Amino acid sequence: MSKELQKSDNMLQGGVHENQNQIVNHEHEGGIADILSPPTSGIFEAAKNSATGTVFNNEKIRKYVGLSYYDKNIDSSASADDSKLFRPSTNESILEVLRVDDPGYISNHCNKWGVVTTIFDPTKAISRVASLPSWCLIIVPDTKTPDNYMEKLLQLQREKDNSDSDLTNSKNNTDSDLTNSIVDQDMLELETNNINGTTTDHDLSNKNIIFLTVEKQKELENLQGPFGDFIRSTPWNHFCRKNVGYLVAMFLGAQFIFDFDDDNYIKLDIVSGHPLSILPDDLNLRNTTVIMQGANAFNHHPIMGASVEGSWARGFPTDLIQNKATQGIAAYQTDLPISGQTYGVKREVGVIQYLADNNPDIDALHRMSKPLPITFPLDGASASAVLVPTHAYSPYNAQATIHTRNAMFAMLLPSTVPGRVSDIWRGYFAQCIFADTGLSLVFAPPKIVQVRNDHDYLGDFEAEGDLYLKSGKLIEFLAQWDSKHNTVPQRMEHLWIDLYERGYIEETDILSLQKWIGALYQIGYEFPPLKRRFRNVAVMGQFNYADKPSVFHDVMFWVQKNREQFDTVLAAGPFSEDQISSFKEHSIDVVQGKDDRGFYSPLENQMNTLLRFKDSDKVDGVIYVHDDGIMNVTELSQGKYPFPHNDIIGSGDGYSYMDIRHAPSMLPTSDGVFKYNAKRVNDTMYIERNNLAYRVFSDGHIEDFDKTVNFTDLRSAMSEIGLNKWHHFKRAFCGPAQVKVAMDTESKVFREDDGSVLIPPYVQADFLFVPTKYADAFADAAKLHLKHTVFIECAYNTVASMTKMKTNATSRSVDLCTTWIPRRGDDRHMRDCKNGKNNYGFVHPWKLGKQSYSHWSETYDWLQ
Repeated sequence: MSKELQKSDNMLQGGVHENQNQIVNHEHEGGIADILSPPTSGIFEAAKNSATGTVFNNEKIRKYVGLSYYDKNIDSSASADDSKLFRPSTNESILEVLRVDDPGYISNHCNKWGVVTTIFDPTKAISRVASLPSWCLIIVPDTKTPDNYMEKLLQLQREKDNSDSDLTNSKNNTDSDLTNSIVDQDMLELETNNINGTTTDHDLSNKNIIFLTVEKQKELENLQGPFGDFIRSTPWNHFCRKNVGYLVAMFLGAQFIFDFDDDNYIKLDIVSGHPLSILPDDLNLRNTTVIMQGANAFNHHPIMGASVEGSWARGFPTDLIQNKATQGIAAYQTDLPISGQTYGVKREVGVIQYLADNNPDIDALHRMSKPLPITFPLDGASASAVLVPTHAYSPYNAQATIHTRNAMFAMLLPSTVPGRVSDIWRGYFAQCIFADTGLSLVFAPPKIVQVRNDHDYLGDFEAEGDLYLKSGKLIEFLAQWDSKHNTVPQRMEHLWIDLYERGYIEETDILSLQKWIGALYQIGYEFPPLKRRFRNVAVMGQFNYADKPSVFHDVMFWVQKNREQFDTVLAAGPFSEDQISSFKEHSIDVVQGKDDRGFYSPLENQMNTLLRFKDSDKVDGVIYVHDDGIMNVTELSQGKYPFPHNDIIGSGDGYSYMDIRHAPSMLPTSDGVFKYNAKRVNDTMYIERNNLAYRVFSDGHIEDFDKTVNFTDLRSAMSEIGLNKWHHFKRAFCGPAQVKVAMDTESKVFREDDGSVLIPPYVQADFLFVPTKYADAFADAAKLHLKHTVFIECAYNTVASMTKMKTNATSRSVDLCTTWIPRRGDDRHMRDCKNGKNNYGFVHPWKLGKQSYSHWSETYDWLQ
């Protein structure tokens, strides 16, 4: 162990921080939570001469001056190397300490583990987990846990429940009337049956149970390396003793960990009497509701059918309780694979939290202001798991929650905050890292009944102070947080240091995290790779029409889908003031454009967005994309992170957005005549353009690119050599408007050395990326084209060319997959794009109005 870590042990032993002098015991949900005196307990003390209190903000209040073990490449970090050094002897040492009755059974049958800590006698909640087929159980006792615990557990497993008094009658007077307050007697009977069902005939030998006695835990403390360091530093008489159980389960190869409390009972099947399965056999969450919303905080209770109106979970920001925009909208239902399988854009399920009936995980404010019990639908059309949006944060707990293997790195419970805060903080911290590791949070219908242990509501209220006053600010901070680091351990340490500096946790938690990471390396845990969203570019989606009844939901869905890969996403369109107001209420960033059917406004909208972000420290460029186009983000980014932001990027057929001033393909042909040929390849029209660029001089006369042919006006050029056969070219808003642009005195800054304005070929203008460093030049060129109302397909390539001319910017073009034949925009078109010989950077069209949200989303993912 390093000297620095040795020095930290005195701080960590017993969970006492160097700046704290006493330990105050509070009982956590279903078990022990002897917690440190809350650092923010004084937050409720009103100023003597003030009519209001002080609002918490995210400002730095201190600086971390300790070691940062992972603030460099993790493979060369001393801590990681030390961990790997101890690994060969770790397996043998841990197994020797655990002294399991049947090691072969554990290695062959236990990849799903329940983990619980308790100071009480065993409950049916624990015995039911032990009786789940193919599940194993780790029980982490504390110094107050009864010595004969396992004898009592074995006896309990063999008994039947003869009454519900020990389960539904809490010793707390406030909770004791729950049974009498259930209005729906059918529900009462169902819950009574669920709770009092017979025990199962599963093996009661306890070979699937590891009881980590206090003596065994102390032996684990003596192991060499970060593993022993971490166990030794974990405070006794504290809810976070659970961390020891997580670590042992991970060492034993857990692919799933059911993190639960001893007062959360898995319901019994009313037919078989066996506990309900908490993982589907095929590892698919059927008919999961995909939630869409704009807000960064998500309250899952309303959409999951809470029986009490206006309900919220413990840890949800108090100031957002009545905000309807945080309650989500059902977009569609789908089957979600779990256990390392991906769905969507590089995403997989990381955490599943089951809701609980009767007295669920709500805060003291809720319990003191709303009636109990609370139930949620378990079966039927209204019962569905819900998928939390990638960008949103929702509080999940340590009471009935499954973590998959890739998410287990985030199970560490901080120890310097009250137990009523610890698991909620853990969940919020985790979701920040999940967003860039492709992991998602799912809430599942209630296979759990919580019959709560004794609590004092006012005591809970005090312990929950941070949740009431900091949760909203924490979500704000996490939603914008980023790190330069490229591994999960580095980002975790960076995040926890930032949280310490803002007063959410204490330095002890950072030290604990560092040892936790080292211990994970020592036992051979593999951290998931990063699957990062791009934070350095903004995506602006163009919606040409705002009068469709579905436009609000269409915009919300489109924005959220693109936020799976980009952090900053806006919608632009001819939105009314009322629509703008509604979007803002739902935290959807919009640009109000003109109602011109998208003929000119996309250029203006992108210009305004570029100008908005030109001085941003975060956004280096703006992508304009039509709402009916799909970006292949891997192709656009060239597989790099962050998003490359030096080139202007367009889409087309190879001539679009190219550097026409230096391209060899623009040399004159042998006869000096423009060439315009079309051919079909696999039923798709391809245009071969050569010398379609031309020059317009201030007097209005026109010359070809190589200045071999001279025309007095556009009409004669078109009639004599067929300058452009596209039917829109001769219309006032295209070729003639471009001549006006060139003749305008304001175009002087964009003229070539010979005095001409170079006009490149028209393009299909549904996509363009422009770095913000070129915002001013782009805006000058765009304003000139908007002044003369040049159609975007004629304007965009010229505006890009002018920007390059003025700034010496470089550009590249990605292949566009489109077609004008009858299959345009249908599944056959999408298959052609996916299976074509080119790696297309942009596919168009794929219209929301013609596809369900589910099909649109699946196709978007498939084309990446």
